[in-house]
Amino acid sequence: TLAWHQSTPARFVNATGEVFVQAQTSHLQALVSRYRGRIHTWDVLNEVIDADQPSGMRESVLSRLWGADRYPELFELARVADPHAKLAYNDYGMEQDEPWCEHRRSAALHLLEAWVKRKVPVDVMGLQAHLDLSRRFSAARMLAFFDELSALGLTIQITELDVRDHTATTDLAARDAAVAALYSDFMDACMSHPAVEMVVMWNVTDADSWINRWGQGQRRPDGQPMRPTLFDDQGQPKRAFDAVAASLR
Repeated sequence: TLAWHQSTPARFVNATGEVFVQAQTSHLQALVSRYRGRIHTWDVLNEVIDADQPSGMRESVLSRLWGADRYPELFELARVADPHAKLAYNDYGMEQDEPWCEHRRSAALHLLEAWVKRKVPVDVMGLQAHLDLSRRFSAARMLAFFDELSALGLTIQITELDVRDHTATTDLAARDAAVAALYSDFMDACMSHPAVEMVVMWNVTDADSWINRWGQGQRRPDGQPMRPTLFDDQGQPKRAFDAVAASLR
């Protein structure tokens, strides 16, 4: 990720806009140039949507010191530094059939439509896809969103796929079956759409998962760790692995 409010060094949080812009520009140019020709896709800008704001944009150190109106410049800098890499905007909360996801989809489309109209060099919409068993999933609704993104000339990458099971039963087999079913429904939808060009799993095993490692998100009432990935904490494939493999086949 080249620009993300949560990865801003503390020493720049209270910097002047001029100092911050210089630091962010230097960081982006140095990183992209160093790996020029070796990176398939850069996550140029990460998580700037906030559908609860009138502007639809997140208020953060980036919007304050870089400026939300200048976000397109990040893509322009990256394009110059590596003309052949794909450039993505990446965000979360747009994959499931919930009103808040619909609001975020609308905010993302509004932003991307404006960028495409301005000929900003954005190639990809990165959808994190941190799925959750407690939320509804509609393949039809997600595919309609994919159609809207594709109509803008964008390809789609699933960038951080996992499944939270904090609301599932305590029975391990039933939990794994529910997680696998959501993986299957989601992957089948993704594999059916020509604009989807990549799927990235977010961590390999349950023991490695950011959900269990960092204590983020909801906790299971029984205190057990979640089982969000394709492999258990011993590295053994679960039903989710079989579900994803079947979709790929």
